[in-house]
Amino acid sequence: MPNYSTNLRLTKPITGEFPNTWGDQVNAGITELVDSAIAGYASIAMTDADYTLTFANGAADQARTMMLNMTGTLTANRNVICPTGVTKLYFVKNATTGGSGYAITLKYPSGSGVSIPNGRSMVLMCDGTNVREAVDFTTTINATNLAYTGTLTGGTGIVNLGSGQFYKDASGNVGVGVPNPAAYPGGKMVVAATGEVNSWVLSDLASNTSLRGLALGIIGSSQILGAFRMNVDSGELRVQAGYATYGGFATFYTNGLERMRLDSSGNQINTPSNTPPTLTVNGQMNLTPTSNTNMRISYRGSDGVTRVANITLA
Repeated sequence: MPNYSTNLRLTKPITGEFPNTWGDQVNAGITELVDSAIAGYASIAMTDADYTLTFANGAADQARTMMLNMTGTLTANRNVICPTGVTKLYFVKNATTGGSGYAITLKYPSGSGVSIPNGRSMVLMCDGTNVREAVDFTTTINATNLAYTGTLTGGTGIVNLGSGQFYKDASGNVGVGVPNPAAYPGGKMVVAATGEVNSWVLSDLASNTSLRGLALGIIGSSQILGAFRMNVDSGELRVQAGYATYGGFATFYTNGLERMRLDSSGNQINTPSNTPPTLTVNGQMNLTPTSNTNMRISYRGSDGVTRVANITLA
């Protein structure tokens, strides 16, 4: 009786066995089977049930084959069962059809296995007890398309996609179109645009512990030009044109025309596109006088001349 190896079930001739046919036995029981184990391909049609790979000593079988292409029409997720206790590396493709696509799981009769999504291929390792992914770490991935259906997790390393189109540094600062978000004040999230709005938008402006919001600036400069901030204590919404020592003014447009402007000193200026200026108040209007006894009202006409009226208060 011939003996067989444990995992690949290859014929192990002993001295004096197979006289005059030893070459045939080696070719059929060893050479061909090793070829299948290393480079063999089998397309296996599953019925709509769990499938057990065929297993034979010294003869061709499915369980020894390196590459398995599983086909067939399924109505539920199914298992593909490999031989108990045998260690083996497999390349498995789930080419089954049916429904919206069902998974197949390579496993032993007992122990844990690995689910292969419909239409996908995986490299799996049978360790004698459980089936697991053969590769779970790589230092470099170069891919044209990267798709995932679960959760993409990782450490605190740098993520750089598209040469700075999307960038996350080791501290968690994120830039969209900005490869160095930490260079901007408080740059937890910096977004760069193009064209007329070639600026950066910075989130979580934390110069004041009670104020949070967005800061605006220009790519390549750390100077904050303006901000939209909310006071989380009082509920104040603050719109800032210019920030800190940087001066600025605010303009208000309708129909593409500037209608009103606040200069850097807080003065309201009506612009030529709003000539003559109008102000309609429905209800009470409160004016603050320049003193307890006087009030000044100024008006600039269409001729550009500013006229002043002084009102003496009773």
